[in-house]
Amino acid sequence: MNKLRSRSVALTVGSVRFSDLPRIHNIRQPLITTFFVILFVSLGFGQSGSLSLDPGSAVQGGSVSLNLNLNGSPSASALEWTLAYSPSDLIGVTVSPGSALNSSGKTLLCSYSTGSILCIATGLNSAPVPNGVAAVVTLTLASVVSGPALPITVGGSSGAAADGSTFPVSGSGNTITVPGLGINTPPTAPGNVTATALDSGRISLSWLPSYDPSSPTIYYHIARCQGVGCSNFVEITYTGGTAWIDTGLAANTTYNYFLYASDSFNSVSSNSNVASATTQSQTGQTGTPSFVQGTYATPQSSSTHVSVTFTGAQTASDLNVVIVGWAGSSVQVTSVKDTHGNVYQLAAGPTIMPGTAAQSIYYAKNISAGGSNTVTVSFNAPAAYPDIRILEYSGIDTANPVDVAAASSGTSAGSDSGMVSTNNTNDLLVGANTVQTATLGAGTGFTSRMITQPDGDIAQDEVVQSAGAYHASAFLKSAGDWVMQMVAFRAAGSGASQNPNPNPNPNPNPNPNPNPNPNPSPTLVAAYAFDEGSGNTAYDVSGNGLNGTDYNITSTTPGQNGGAYVFDGYSSYVDLGSPALLQMTGSMTLSAWVYLYGNPSDDAQIVASSDSGTGWQFKTSQDTGARTFAIAVTPAGGSSHTQRYGATVLSLNTWYYVTGVYNAAAQTLDIYVNGVLDDGVLNGVVPSSQALSNLNTTVGDRSGGYYFNGVMKDLRIYNQALTQAQILTDMTTFLAGPNSQ
Repeated sequence: MNKLRSRSVALTVGSVRFSDLPRIHNIRQPLITTFFVILFVSLGFGQSGSLSLDPGSAVQGGSVSLNLNLNGSPSASALEWTLAYSPSDLIGVTVSPGSALNSSGKTLLCSYSTGSILCIATGLNSAPVPNGVAAVVTLTLASVVSGPALPITVGGSSGAAADGSTFPVSGSGNTITVPGLGINTPPTAPGNVTATALDSGRISLSWLPSYDPSSPTIYYHIARCQGVGCSNFVEITYTGGTAWIDTGLAANTTYNYFLYASDSFNSVSSNSNVASATTQSQTGQTGTPSFVQGTYATPQSSSTHVSVTFTGAQTASDLNVVIVGWAGSSVQVTSVKDTHGNVYQLAAGPTIMPGTAAQSIYYAKNISAGGSNTVTVSFNAPAAYPDIRILEYSGIDTANPVDVAAASSGTSAGSDSGMVSTNNTNDLLVGANTVQTATLGAGTGFTSRMITQPDGDIAQDEVVQSAGAYHASAFLKSAGDWVMQMVAFRAAGSGASQNPNPNPNPNPNPNPNPNPNPNPSPTLVAAYAFDEGSGNTAYDVSGNGLNGTDYNITSTTPGQNGGAYVFDGYSSYVDLGSPALLQMTGSMTLSAWVYLYGNPSDDAQIVASSDSGTGWQFKTSQDTGARTFAIAVTPAGGSSHTQRYGATVLSLNTWYYVTGVYNAAAQTLDIYVNGVLDDGVLNGVVPSSQALSNLNTTVGDRSGGYYFNGVMKDLRIYNQALTQAQILTDMTTFLAGPNSQ
């Protein structure tokens, strides 16, 4: 598999003396940006002609053959042209005679030297070259390029006819398309912006992250206006996170906000939804827990002291949470301190997986205000691979914040804190793990605040508004040892706990293999990040081991969220085989990020287990006239598909997060685009069960072809109908494959 990044290529063509024929060699150098091809051709006096180069497309490391077309009314007995280019641009260039030269019996001789190719077509003067393909130029691209479009310029001078006369030749250029990233696409709009009043002077904003495969960096610009129904928005700040607190506001006043995203290329998204909140009055305040900021440190050498600094200034009365994980089980934490003098107490732990890992969670309530604050964790001996995560939250009870805590350890493909019953009606649940393998994402209902690198440990949270039984879970890349804890913190003004002094060590002697919930999401059948970059295996990161085999796949690195697969539209696909888990007859959910390069004449399959009459399909289709997304199932015992088409007309060179949901119990078939319901035309009756397909499941095509042309990443297959909230969670939780950043 070729590692794909698009880069423009520059070729220039000028006049070169014809000498030293023929010398041919391949040039093996890195590729640069833009092809500029100028062709000088000799034809005949009193006439005119033109040369035009066809467009082409090639992936990095691939080849493309371009026809050099002779047009007009020439009577050339000989042709001569020169291709000049930077020798670092191409790893292979060849020129061969086209049909026009062959039909006139001409011989094509080319001299290859560093940076230029000189070609001459000669033969009997009585046999002029007719209109048609004069030559075929085959170009082989280097394995790494940086741009999706390679402009080609064609120019001409003059040449000789049989009688020695000359006449001018015009030229026209074209473009080689190089699929891959390096495509400067604008980010998607920030999603689900919410505003919550924390007190009389602060409003907390949070939102779902934007997605931009072309940029490793995304900034969120916040605009605000004051008053009910106001429209005079002014940008007040920008941030790289997905939460922010607006301070210094007037009491009992309504503020409105919207966001837009920008990337490192200064491309901007469309505006988000408008979110509003009214600050509280000066008395009778209650709080809503909100994430403020967080960061981590993961030294890879054993350390006795580890320091981590909050990236922003802290706010008085907030809560600090410090999660301390380390390898092994013999070392102990001796202190947690910060530069503001806040007092840290143990909320959970130490929870130990004997010989493998240990973790504790500390907190400081009602913290002091100030500028930069550094937290330092000290151990009684050098701790191996310490993993320190620090988080700040607002809206937490300043006197007695801890409600309850839970902790557990185990060996499986999913970590879980175990269940615990809260005593309070409004709690912040903070969950964290320390793992032997790596964490893929947050559990159901939780928001991932960080997954440390390279350790792969998570910190996540959820706000709940009723007392009940709760647990924290997280998906792992593969089975291994883990420790996981969850602490419930009470919201400000929500009342005293029935248990004001919870046991700070809920699991002092953990069972080394309690098996609380070895698969927190048993309905995730298969998941593919598509960031392998090399080889011919697509790895299933769900933990079920349903690896696929790649055929004619190239790979590219889109930036912030790992790699992606590029499908050429005529031969690329991934074969997942026909394992029992993929032989589904009930509900299912299919989702992926896709970026379309082209529209075929018929359907283009994202993933399918189907032929023309039976099985299930998830695809793009133009059955309704315009191209939309579609999902199709075959009723049990049937021989034709029931199909739901989306309402959104698809654009090329645009990222979409698309989800298809078949709910057998409700007998519904739905399409979601970027997390929003997008149902269009429904053909047929949605069945209560679907026919069993005995065909292989394939990505990028199905039985009979119907290839996908574009980029794809983060394909998920569930054997359950997901809710819209679960779809949004997947949309903003990127899969971690072998090469994810």
